[in-house]
Amino acid sequence: MFTLLLSVNAPIDFYGIVLDENGKPLSDVEVSWEIVKAGSFVPGMGLSPGSRGNETSDRDGRFRIHKSGSTLSIKSMSKAGYHQAPRTGNAYSYGDNAEPHKPDSKKPERYIMIKDGSKKSFKAEMPLRFDWDGQPKEFKIALNGREETMIIIPEIIVVNSNPRRHEWKVTIRFKNGELAKGEMGDARLAPKTGYISQIVLERDVGEQWGKEAKALMYVQTNDGYFGELIFNAHSDRDATGGTGRLDVRWNTEGGRAFQ
Repeated sequence: MFTLLLSVNAPIDFYGIVLDENGKPLSDVEVSWEIVKAGSFVPGMGLSPGSRGNETSDRDGRFRIHKSGSTLSIKSMSKAGYHQAPRTGNAYSYGDNAEPHKPDSKKPERYIMIKDGSKKSFKAEMPLRFDWDGQPKEFKIALNGREETMIIIPEIIVVNSNPRRHEWKVTIRFKNGELAKGEMGDARLAPKTGYISQIVLERDVGEQWGKEAKALMYVQTNDGYFGELIFNAHSDRDATGGTGRLDVRWNTEGGRAFQ
């Protein structure tokens, strides 16, 4: 019984920060949240099934939610003259969930608000197909009059003469710029610094076919533009080739945010 109570009524501590499209803290943003207490037994135990509320970001763009429950969801953010940029993750689990959220006041969860009237990012989806021959392969990315070139180098090593047991890696480069690795679930904001010439995605020895490598990356071109790349790849069953997909967003105004 104590374990069940802990699951539905775990301490929730959440730290967030709201930034504008230039990465500067944004104050007076109203943050709407919802907390759910897991399990159909909750009402029968006399516990509230959940709660809702609002917080407001302070002068440093920060807000904190300190409650109890099982799952916290950030439902919306509002401020006159702004709208919220998309984000891949808005729900956070607590208690004895498989992957509970770990709050960190020094590294709050980031959210982006963009001024109304700003141009939207251009988006494209590209299928990827390649052989594991270790040779560079170029993929053209054309968006709104810009054309950039992504280069990938797929390599594979078969283990024990069994094509289903292998390790592989994909080296990713950009012809006219550098890359930085992002974190899935974070705000869609390219970093100012930390860009490098290439990023390597790897899979260790095992039953590799069907195993997916997914990475969020940002590119800064040599002429100062920013792009967001979500790269998915996996090897075929016979380990002769690989397939994947590239989702691209491009900021045509030179900014670091994507919407």
